[in-house]
Amino acid sequence: MTGHLKSELGRADWQGQIAFRDIPQYELSFSASQLDIQKISAGQTIKGNLNLAGTIKGSGLTPAAMNTLAKIDVQRSTVGGVELEQGTLVATIANQRIRIEQGTLRATDATLSVKGDIGTDPKQQGQLDYHVRVNTLSPWLALVDRQGSGSVNLIGGAKGNLDDLKTQGKMTLSGIDFEGTAVQSGSIGYDLGYSSARTLPSGTLNINLSDIRHGYRLQSLEGVVKILAQTPAGFDLDVKVRDAQSRIHTVAARLDYQPAHVVARVTRLTLDLPDGTWRLSQPVTVEQRDQDFLVDRLSMRNNGRELFWMGKSH
Repeated sequence: MTGHLKSELGRADWQGQIAFRDIPQYELSFSASQLDIQKISAGQTIKGNLNLAGTIKGSGLTPAAMNTLAKIDVQRSTVGGVELEQGTLVATIANQRIRIEQGTLRATDATLSVKGDIGTDPKQQGQLDYHVRVNTLSPWLALVDRQGSGSVNLIGGAKGNLDDLKTQGKMTLSGIDFEGTAVQSGSIGYDLGYSSARTLPSGTLNINLSDIRHGYRLQSLEGVVKILAQTPAGFDLDVKVRDAQSRIHTVAARLDYQPAHVVARVTRLTLDLPDGTWRLSQPVTVEQRDQDFLVDRLSMRNNGRELFWMGKSH
């Protein structure tokens, strides 16, 4: 089996053989050059040219039966404003496991590496490590029609299988400016679990940000966000911020989220204001339904003074 294609989409060559037996066997080599990303992807607005070559050799067509080795080399290519310099993927699928022996991608001011294995069957467990470094975010954000700048460094690992995956790691931020919000530096640590039975992951995020600007300025923000394994989506929040005058404000709440309906049950709220510290005297529920806000008995006290609010606003 040999083929060649040359058109306005680009150029592609392939050759190989397939033996249709009880367990099919196959061997295929291919290459593609100057593939027009915009033209081969229906509705895609990102321009670019992709160049790659690879081989696939093995047997079996289902994850349970496959014993396959794949090697793919990405050569110098462009995706939007991103210049891809070189990439390599060497992976096997065998014994109901995907094993990545080498996974690297190098672009201008960015690198990606992945190595390890993961199970394709719930009975199989695996472990892989990954590292993503982006020194200049702006061309990557432009791929999704967003504007911004800064750098990100992500290091983490994952354990489990495709149906039940747990991942831990840390993302470090520097000089972030995105959609009108600026963060000088910070980190987000995560310990998350993904399940095929749920649409959202569950687990914990630990957030530490410094010098935040969004029309106002915060010296720092520290918080823990727990993503609950429930439907509808639920979150436990515990956040402390230090404002530009070094005053500290805190909030702790349970947040239940549905489209057009959000319920926040606030158990702790402190506001350090020029006239003293205001503290929540009892838990309060704040509800948003479409365009309406409902506050159920908000009561805060400060040295004998009391603020009370209950009602509905639009």
